[in-house]
Amino acid sequence: DLCVPVLIGDAARIRAAAATARIDLDGIEIEHIDGASEHFDGLANTLWEARKRKGMTKAAARAFVHEPIGYGVAMVRAGLADGLIGGLG
Repeated sequence: DLCVPVLIGDAARIRAAAATARIDLDGIEIEHIDGASEHFDGLANTLWEARKRKGMTKAAARAFVHEPIGYGVAMVRAGLADGLIGGLG
């Protein structure tokens, strides 16, 4: 495979929107953003470690990663994704 697309956001909303638009999500990963997601704490902590000397707090890192673009940026930085394309919200 050239790439595996990863959609970031509320999994239920993503699935509902795909169903409404009749879009097949086979082969597409969905990263549901919440404090309990598999990567959330690690991504937030990695961001905080990288930015704490510039004044970022743990709470600010968690807030940044809670947004889809922030989560995607953190995934790229952690090597969990190779690139990021932002778009419709």
